Amino acid sequence: MNTSPQLPPLPDHRAPRRHIARELVGLFLIGTGTATLLCVTYAAAPLLAVGIMGLGLCAGGAGTLFGSPLLPQAARVAVGYVPFGVGLAILTFLGWLVSPWTLLCALVLGCGLWLSAKEA
Repeated sequence: MNTSPQLPPLPDHRAPRRHIARELVGLFLIGTGTATLLCVTYAAAPLLAVGIMGLGLCAGGAGTLFGSPLLPQAARVAVGYVPFGVGLAILTFLGWLVSPWTLLCALVLGCGLWLSAKEA
């Protein structure tokens, strides 16, 4: 009976580099595609492109705030509240450009959603 301990095989030292390279290429392609799409949309309809950017900032900020509660306070402000606030400011400006009544309707809608989401 052989009782010598068997060491597990060493992992390939190139595997993490491949994974990192794959992630970086994917992020580069996502960023390039998003920027190109926004530029083309801005050329066709500037208000639509700015609205999409505002929605994206709001969604990203809110997702960060609700998705990762364990972040330090400084990171929550920088990564959550700032993009959310900028996105809301953009959407408010666009609403004002369309019609001031848009802001009132959005406020009523937001209050209704907030009240209906409250637990008893």
